[in-house]
Amino acid sequence: VRHRKVKQGETIFKRHPSWNLMLNIKLGISYTVGKVTPERDRELTSRDFSTEYKQTFPPEGTAITPGHSADVFTFKDHAPFAFRHIRERFGVMTQDYLLSLTSEYVLVEMFTNSKSGSFFFYSADCRFILKTCSKREAAFLMAALPNYHAHLMENRFTLLCRFFGLHRVTPRSGKHVYFVVMGNVFPIDRPVHERYDLKGSTLGRETTSAERLEPGVVCKDVDWIKKGRRLHL
Repeated sequence: VRHRKVKQGETIFKRHPSWNLMLNIKLGISYTVGKVTPERDRELTSRDFSTEYKQTFPPEGTAITPGHSADVFTFKDHAPFAFRHIRERFGVMTQDYLLSLTSEYVLVEMFTNSKSGSFFFYSADCRFILKTCSKREAAFLMAALPNYHAHLMENRFTLLCRFFGLHRVTPRSGKHVYFVVMGNVFPIDRPVHERYDLKGSTLGRETTSAERLEPGVVCKDVDWIKKGRRLHL
């Protein structure tokens, strides 16, 4: 899926180019997370790491899906019970999770200057970030999920990124859009004055003059070096 460059923190409103995608995401998460919520808490089995729920959402609705104003789409939820375990491990309750990501009147903001073309979406309360990813990246996360889950269960204060869900939206066009839901590590009550995406390389790792004029620009490795920044641990 080809993505557009957008302004930092642009709000997605009705008739916005990404409105249908955001509506699909909110409806899909609301349905799939709600589907696994009634299940009693139990130990995970190997099957839980490969389970997939797939549901089609026609505009007119069905006996189990709500009607909506977007085109027909299919939503796939990967390993829902395993990701529910991870959310609960870090105190993310289902009600709060759904309120942040699927409330009827919540509009999500997005930003990107990623070379990969990934889209980043903030939940309205900034507690969560949704990032689109490739099919290969999604497959890698699924392959690593058993070990990743075990590590998080054993290390509550791990500094690894906390993935709370992996999903796929397929609109009428048939092009799959994979995305992950992550916990936001930045404080939501304080402004971030500088952002850096550091990869340990200087090859093509510098923002352009135009990008540096944008509010909230994400700087790169060469910018870090030129500004003489140091990382204090």
